[in-house]
Amino acid sequence: MGPPHASRSILSLLLLFVAPSIGCDEPGSSVPSRFPPASTVANRCDDPAATWQWVRSTVDALYLWADDVVDADPSASATPEAYFRALLVRTPTASGRPRDRFSEAYPTALFQAALPVWQGVRWALHGTDARALYVRDQTPAALAGVRRGDRVVAVAGTPVETLGAAGLSAALSPPPGSGPVAITLADPAGATRTVDLGLVTFSDPGVLLTTVLDRPQGRVGYVAFTSQLGDPVGDMTAAVRRFLAAGVTDLVLDVRYNPGGIAPVVAAFGTLIAGDRVGSGVFAYFTPNPRTQQARRAEGQPADEVVHFPDATGSPTLSLPRVFVLTTEATCSAAESLINGLRPYMTVVQVGTTTCGKPYALDEPENCGTTYVLIAARESNSLHLAEYDDGLVPDCTAADDLTHALGDPAEGMLAAALALRETRTCPPPLAAPVRASPRDGR
Repeated sequence: MGPPHASRSILSLLLLFVAPSIGCDEPGSSVPSRFPPASTVANRCDDPAATWQWVRSTVDALYLWADDVVDADPSASATPEAYFRALLVRTPTASGRPRDRFSEAYPTALFQAALPVWQGVRWALHGTDARALYVRDQTPAALAGVRRGDRVVAVAGTPVETLGAAGLSAALSPPPGSGPVAITLADPAGATRTVDLGLVTFSDPGVLLTTVLDRPQGRVGYVAFTSQLGDPVGDMTAAVRRFLAAGVTDLVLDVRYNPGGIAPVVAAFGTLIAGDRVGSGVFAYFTPNPRTQQARRAEGQPADEVVHFPDATGSPTLSLPRVFVLTTEATCSAAESLINGLRPYMTVVQVGTTTCGKPYALDEPENCGTTYVLIAARESNSLHLAEYDDGLVPDCTAADDLTHALGDPAEGMLAAALALRETRTCPPPLAAPVRASPRDGR
């Protein structure tokens, strides 16, 4: 699994967990297919039949559940994108959610766009309830005094109830070139104030915060790992050096808002945490559909793609026997794979709420101005375990506490992890969980 392309947009980085070397059948392949190779009809954009055929051939060649696809009538779909969506497997999982909740078609211009803009605050947005999850330093939101837990009550003087869910979402995601927006906020105590938020180019380095907590039973390192942007491995390496110098005996890794990214990045996090416990062992297997497996075998390759933990030689490592991980429904994709990938090698104690449920790798073929993001492989750990389509369930349930800052030992999730560490008992949740949607405020 290779590194992300430098030109890939923030949107695609947040959406994708991209599997390498999974391609469509080409002429001459020994692998049988029910449809002609997509390459024979690619980029024939003035020929509707060819465009629809490209979609069907691509789904047959790449889609993890290609053999479960129920054929749809192309003439019943107004666009190739609609035809693509009609082919996706939506049969429910055990929880009743559609099996495929992640494949989608996007305009390529949007998918490959330059860095977007934001106000510097990440919102949890559900209907007309928008709350600040965290604020990035030196952004308009930080300079205006927006704080974690602030709730939006009006935008430009219009109450959120009047704006409605769609209007509020649009108001909190102004396009590039927009002027400052007046946002009325209520803090957790109910006091209101209005701030003017302008836009800056998106900059949200993956490691939001690191700190050392002094506890009676020994020092604890805390890392808030929010995304794979910037240089999270470099930031984590610096944090590990700090933790080693401080003599930490445990680590709390906070991925409650981490939507995922690229496998080698989280594998490197695993090496920094576990050290010799993982060595250069298998971090993850990526298993594509049977047709692609046959094609790989025909080329003399293993049926699965494999990602290993990187060699720790020359790098500082904590080499801990366990790690506490904080999660919510916004913990997704590669962030989930970090938990799953470490479990065969060390004790991973999950605290918080159930994760999003995305044990998959995605591919992103493009044709005629549209990028089709589709599930292309199932990811499993070194024991071939990957049964978390409905999310990873915590060992200790705890609520996301927006009344305290991240890294504050009194914050609900962190307090629960510390209590579990020190008393071996999971305390009752202090409040109802706040749903932390995977939204970045753009």
